[in-house]
Amino acid sequence: MANEVATKKSLTGMMAAKFDMDATMFLNTIKNTVMPSKASNEEVAAFLMVAKEYDMNPLLREIHAFPKKGGGIQTVIGVDGWSKIITRHRHFDGTEFAYEDKDGKPYSCTCTLYRKDTSHPVTVVEFYEECHRNSEPWNTMPRRMLRHKALMQCGRVAFGLSGLVDEDEAKDFCEVEATVLEDDPLTPGRHESKSQKKRVSLSKKPEPAIEVDMPKDEPVEQVKTCDAWAKLCKVQDEDEEIVSNAIKSAAEKYDSCKGLKTITDVDPRNQAQCSTILFLTEGVE
Repeated sequence: MANEVATKKSLTGMMAAKFDMDATMFLNTIKNTVMPSKASNEEVAAFLMVAKEYDMNPLLREIHAFPKKGGGIQTVIGVDGWSKIITRHRHFDGTEFAYEDKDGKPYSCTCTLYRKDTSHPVTVVEFYEECHRNSEPWNTMPRRMLRHKALMQCGRVAFGLSGLVDEDEAKDFCEVEATVLEDDPLTPGRHESKSQKKRVSLSKKPEPAIEVDMPKDEPVEQVKTCDAWAKLCKVQDEDEEIVSNAIKSAAEKYDSCKGLKTITDVDPRNQAQCSTILFLTEGVE
């Protein structure tokens, strides 16, 4: 078990084998054709983990990566990827679409998804006015784009798909630079952009603060953990030695993990750090 990290078949190796490719060639192909040019090894690892989790083919653009403003990447699921995830679900039992136009223009699209294990279908309505973007696909194929939106949102509700975004949502994440307020860190809206905060200040009056009595000798710290932390903890519960070896390996190879010795040293909020260690538990060199 001590050499488990080194002997387990790597994630890149498993994905490369699926496409009958050499692991090194596959990784280089992903870096050169799919990933942003400045993507780090940790970001490539996190991207491939999502692709493997949902059985997406990056080379067919079912899943791709957008560069975030200020650094980092955002993993994006294309419409073909969403359709693949939904129709491949073991409880999927069909879908229906209904369209409504007003004054000769698209107004809404209703998607209904049926599950084999429920007696009532899930229905979601998406409105053109809320979804439309000033882009070539929306301007030339508005009804098709609205149908895509309805399918994605209905799939989220029907099958509990969380943590996945489409291209329009990714552009929002990548184009808005987050700012941090200098006052109470629990202030709602602390990550709004400057334009958003200005718009709020003109349209809403500040709400009065809610006072909560807390014991002075028992301070409460709220920590928002990343998605990879929960998975890493699960692996830790199953086999502490694998995680321990992965942490040691990550500390030697990656700057984001330098100084780490045990699971208690890992920052549960650091997505890149947790993803790298989780990646190495599967034997990725």
